Amino acid sequence: MAQKTENPILPRNLAREGRLLNPPEKLFAGEKTIQKPTGPTSWDEERGPAVGYRAWPDGPSVYVPEPLAEALSGLPADVQALIAVLCTLFVAQADDTVRNYHAKYPGMTHGPIKTSLREIAERLGFSSKGGKNLHEITQTLDTLMHTHIAGFVMADKDGKEIKIGIGRLLTWVNLKWKEEDFSEHRFEKGLVEMTLCPALTDFLLSPECFNQRVEIPIDALRILRKKPRRSKYSIPLFLFLLAANPGHGKEFRIGWEKAAERACIPNQTESGRQIRPSERKKLVYDIMQDIHLTKVFTITERDGVFSVKFPVKGKLLSGNNPKT
Repeated sequence: MAQKTENPILPRNLAREGRLLNPPEKLFAGEKTIQKPTGPTSWDEERGPAVGYRAWPDGPSVYVPEPLAEALSGLPADVQALIAVLCTLFVAQADDTVRNYHAKYPGMTHGPIKTSLREIAERLGFSSKGGKNLHEITQTLDTLMHTHIAGFVMADKDGKEIKIGIGRLLTWVNLKWKEEDFSEHRFEKGLVEMTLCPALTDFLLSPECFNQRVEIPIDALRILRKKPRRSKYSIPLFLFLLAANPGHGKEFRIGWEKAAERACIPNQTESGRQIRPSERKKLVYDIMQDIHLTKVFTITERDGVFSVKFPVKGKLLSGNNPKT
């Protein structure tokens, strides 16, 4: 008798196992639209690199397609970083079975991922992998599970070009732990199975994504997280600056007002008080100082304009293992 081959890990196959969305507690709330469609309309016009994180010298890389990073720039920092982690995990785990199925059914493959909450926490740069941080990860997964970016276009298909539209980012999530353990510690051994939407799967398996990416250290995230109140602004701006690298050793310049916009700094506080321009400007300067301290690149300022200098060798080189 011929040996039975393992089926691809797809939503319909996992659903047959009877474990579809059955965590011990209700983690998934109603659907909500986080952000209106944004981002480039043509891959040919915006042929930028993907953005990524690497814990050097030998740590795992984490990256996210640059157009997707642009489209999600209005989401909380942890959501952006988690998308980067999931993109990397999928690419690392995509075996011949998944790739062959995708080649046969492009646009229909839900990218499978199997991981643990602790591994996600490590790649996110959390200094502690305890229950509180792991619980926050499940809440962020909940946000992604119900995040819709309807009509977002990452590329156009014309000849060899690829047209991709993204709706829900995660199409399926299953959290697993010991049935008898309902304490906070259950998250420390929690396993996660999930699938990415077909549009994101198509992009991650495309040559364009595979050949174009930038690697940076996870250690930089840990440094930014040391200032928890500012990290929700510094991480999105940090990710944007990486995507904005013009290459060839050229500097990238950005004014403080545009930097405030890219950092997702609100115009008013949660209580409704308007934030004065002087307050926003000071916050941008503090954020830029935090980013400068990561030593990923050098930042200088003159007359309200920041000059970001990217290293030419050793770091941020596509396909290279960064060295300190």
